[in-house]
Amino acid sequence: NWGAAYAWGANAFGMLGTGDRLSRCKPQFVALPRVSGPAASVECGFAFTLVHLRNGGVLSCGFNRNGRCGVPADDPATTVSEDGDALLLRPTPCTAAAEACAAGARRVRSVACGSGHAGLVTDDGRVRMFGRNDRRQCFPVRDAATAGGGGDDDDDDDGCMLEEKDEGAAEEDDDDDCMLEENDEQ
Repeated sequence: NWGAAYAWGANAFGMLGTGDRLSRCKPQFVALPRVSGPAASVECGFAFTLVHLRNGGVLSCGFNRNGRCGVPADDPATTVSEDGDALLLRPTPCTAAAEACAAGARRVRSVACGSGHAGLVTDDGRVRMFGRNDRRQCFPVRDAATAGGGGDDDDDDDGCMLEEKDEGAAEEDDDDDCMLEENDEQ
C-alpha cells in the first residue's frame, strides 16, 4: 500500500496508533484519518510517534506529556490513562503543525523527534519545537524562570508548544506549562 502506515513493538502509551495499548510483535496496519492523505515518513520519540504526510501535514499519537505530540491535552482525541497522563491512541492531527502553517507556511517540510520533544521545519524555513524543555531541548530561553523543570531527571517539567513568538523570544502561556520558540532555520 503506497503511503500506508504500519507499526509494531511496545504500545503501553498508544504510540503505535492502533487505537489501544496492546503491544504488537508483527507489523500492524495503522488507519490514518481519511482527510490526512498518505504517509511519507514516521519519526519516533519516547512513547510517541509523529507521522509526516506527503501533503505536508503531521499526525501524532502516543504519550502526550508536556505536549510532545504537538496536541493540547484537552483535545477531544485525548484519552486519560489511569495515571492521569494524556494519551493519543490513534493518529491525530498535530496542532503545532497546523498552527505553524496558519502562521504563513504552506506545509511542513520535515519532522524530527527527541526523547520527549519534537520539532518541525516548514517550507518558509522556520523551525517549530514542542514538548519537554527542562534542559532547553526546545532552544534556549531568556532566563531560568522560563526554562521550567529545574533540571532534574523526572518528566514533570514545563513543556514548550503552540504559542507563537515574535522575534524568537520565549514566553510562557497562562497555565505556565506550554511554551514555543520560533526561530529561523538559517
